[in-house]
Parts: sequence; structure tokens; C-alpha cells
Amino acid sequence: MIQRHEQEKENLSLLHKEAKDQIEAVRREHAREIAVKMLMGIDSGLLQTCIAAWRSAILIQRHEQEKENLSLLHKEAQDHIQAVKMEHARQVAARLMSGNDSGLLQTCIAAWREAVIVQRHELEKENLSILRQQAQA
Repeated sequence: MIQRHEQEKENLSLLHKEAKDQIEAVRREHAREIAVKMLMGIDSGLLQTCIAAWRSAILIQRHEQEKENLSLLHKEAQDHIQAVKMEHARQVAARLMSGNDSGLLQTCIAAWREAVIVQRHELEKENLSILRQQAQA
């Protein structure tokens, strides 16, 4: 009977050990599954971060390109205004040298016309400036 009792005790001990091993195996598997899920979550987060960084870089590059385009448009407008002013100055000088009344009248009309053109160009310049500020915003 003692032997039998010892045998049962040993069997229980083995069953207990097997149960503990099974529980430990389940815990390890569960921990492994959690680790895999965490790593997948990290990968997903990193991917989203990379995509966001790429998108931001593209937007910055587009913004810089638009800014450069507006700057070129502004420079072209200024160059055109300068050319118009130079032409006007040549016309005025030529008319003043002619010394006759009709030449002076034409000079005044041309100067008035030029003032209107310059005013129009100044308005275009202001509009371009406003567009550039809106593009930067």
C-alpha cells in the first residue's frame, strides 16, 4: 500500500510537472504571439511614418517649385516694366528734342499713356505679390 501510495504520489507529481510544462508552453506561445503582433505594429507605424515623411518632402518640393515659378513671373514683370519705362524715356527724349508743339503734345499724351501702363503693371505686380503670399501660406 505504501508503494502504491508512493506510486500515486509520483504519478501526481509527473502529472503536475506535465501540467506546469504545458502551462509554460502556452505562456511562451502566447508571449511569442504578442511579440509578433507588437513587431507587426511597429512595422506598420514605421511604414506610416516613412510615407508621411515622403509626402511631406514632396509637398515641400512642390511649394519650393511654385515659389520659384512666382519669383520668375515677378522678375519677368519687373523686367517688362523696366523695358517699358526705358522705351518711354527714349520717346520723351526724342520728342523733347524735336522742339515743336505737336511733339510736346504727343509727348504729354504718350507720358499719360505710359503712366496708365505703368499703373497697370504696378497693379499686376501687386496681384502677383498677393498670389505669392497665398502660395506661401
